[in-house]
Amino acid sequence: MESANGEDMQETDLEKRKRRVLEIIIESYTDTVLPVGSLTISRKYRLGLSPATIRNIMAELEEEGFLVQQHTSGGRLPTDKGYRFYVDSLMHTGFITQEDEKRIEKEYKSRNKELEFLIEETSRILSIITNYAGVVLFPRLADGIFRCVDIIPVTRHKVLVVLVTLSGWMNSTLVELEEPMDEGELRRLVRLLNNELGELPLYEIKDYILRRTIEERREPVFYIFKRAIEIFDLNLLVSDDDRLYLEGTSNILEQPEFQDVDRIKVILRALEKKKAILEIMKQDIGKEGINIHIGRETGYKEIEDCSIITASYKMKEAAIGTLGVIGPMRMDYSRTISVVEHISKVLSRIISDMVE
Repeated sequence: MESANGEDMQETDLEKRKRRVLEIIIESYTDTVLPVGSLTISRKYRLGLSPATIRNIMAELEEEGFLVQQHTSGGRLPTDKGYRFYVDSLMHTGFITQEDEKRIEKEYKSRNKELEFLIEETSRILSIITNYAGVVLFPRLADGIFRCVDIIPVTRHKVLVVLVTLSGWMNSTLVELEEPMDEGELRRLVRLLNNELGELPLYEIKDYILRRTIEERREPVFYIFKRAIEIFDLNLLVSDDDRLYLEGTSNILEQPEFQDVDRIKVILRALEKKKAILEIMKQDIGKEGINIHIGRETGYKEIEDCSIITASYKMKEAAIGTLGVIGPMRMDYSRTISVVEHISKVLSRIISDMVE
């Protein structure tokens, strides 16, 4: 624990007491949503300390920024700094319960094999299991891995280009050609692209085709690559927007600390616009393990009363998106972390199985 000036303090008996009092206040407030007073701690917990001693400890914790007292005669509440210290240094590592595991398995059993449905379902499962808001960032097409392409003639100058990634995500785009291509040319183009582009990241395709066009001297193949440039130059690979699936917003409304109408309006507006949540989810893609953003750590004033817990989900070993939950700072961190971590592993396994 740090002193008010930010220096590390030695682990004295006083320091141990302070850590224990902070832990009790956070866990009690999580359960009751009521400010915690020295008399409550003295009566409920056998610390061998008088209420006066506990009050002094609480005053020091408040001075150091770990607690706040809303009313002069009232008990204390944890601050985001207090929660951060709790999560990093006091919280007992949680393991997902068998009950939660079975519920998650049951929810996924009836899943549709379509990636979009799977992602949407995951946000719902996160919400159901944690009783907070569940959120999942959909994989961007441009970050995917090429699986195959098909080009279907529509008119003499229009073709439908259907692109499929290894994760199963499909994108179709209508492309207008400068010069028409007969069916034989289209078949050769499709065959060449599927042979050449196997498991290439989509964002590399344009550069790859351009490089191969420059390198290729055989006229028929050069011509086909040149037509490929025409097709893949039309924003086919970058036309998708970031998509965020958010479920269980009503769970936020039910939290006792969010009963103030003006306060909840600000939070709901932020969730509706999704900008703040989207930025946090995007910055966490690829980070190992669990990411915890507490209160003001989110960087957005409108959600500074909330905490966000995220984890990346993967296809094989590559991170392709993030999932997580949004709840009050007063959340059950240990259980929520274990649920988010478990669901990220389950979703990763399902997506990886889909591409085999």
